[in-house]
This record gives sequence, C-alpha cells and structure tokens, in this order.
Amino acid sequence: MFFKLLFIISQVLDDLKHRIELDLARLAPPLEDVGFNYGFNTDYLKEVGDYWLKKYDWRKAERGLNRFPSFKTRIDGLDVHFIHAKPSPEAARGKKVLPLLLVHGWPGELLLLLLLMLLLLPLLLLRLLEVASYRYTKNGRA
Repeated sequence: MFFKLLFIISQVLDDLKHRIELDLARLAPPLEDVGFNYGFNTDYLKEVGDYWLKKYDWRKAERGLNRFPSFKTRIDGLDVHFIHAKPSPEAARGKKVLPLLLVHGWPGELLLLLLLMLLLLPLLLLRLLEVASYRYTKNGRA
C-alpha cells in the first residue's frame, strides 16, 4: 500500500506554533553559570523555540520525507513501513542496479536513513562498484 509519509494540516502547525509561543513566554530565567547541570538551560530552550517558530520550514521537511515512495506491509502480524527507492532511469540506463536493504529500529532513525539514501543511491549502480572492486578480480586475490 503506497502512502505519503506525512502531511500535517495547517491548523495543526498553527496550533503547535501557538503552544510553543505560550510555553516560551512562561520560562523562568536559568541559574547563573550552571549550563545544563540542573536541567535544560532555558536560554538555550528559547533559541530552540525561536528556531522552530521563525526559521524551521516544516513544508520543506515534509517534502523531503515524502520524496521517496513509502509503503506499509504486514509481516508476522506487525505493520512494517518501508521505502522503495530507485535511481532515476537516466542514471540506471545500461547499468545493473544493486539492491541495498537499510533497516532501522526507531522512528527518528528514518530521517538519518533518508539522508544516507540520498548519498548512496547513485553509488548502487554496478559500473561504479565494478571500478572499486577491479583489484579483487585477478586470480581471486588483491
């Protein structure tokens, strides 16, 4: 089953921004010269909140997450999400594409795997790998 990984309606994002603004307005000043020794430093928390409110582009992140087609299947009673990413037809023309399975255990790791896929996808074309493995082909030794 193909699906978009996520799409958050504008009202939900507006509500989130409003709640962040309210929370930031209630922060107590941090203790002097203690950094993070007694919890999260509220000065830094204000910077993080300001970033989420004014600089973070949720729609851009959403487009990045949805760049590759997502699917869900059921394996042994568990719903399993997977992304089937392929190089473009132009890049793969005349080359054998090697499969690569990347597995993660936590939802946040998906973001790291998406970045890794962007780096690895062009390298999965056999012609590039043949050059890298050339020295191992002579008499089966390096």
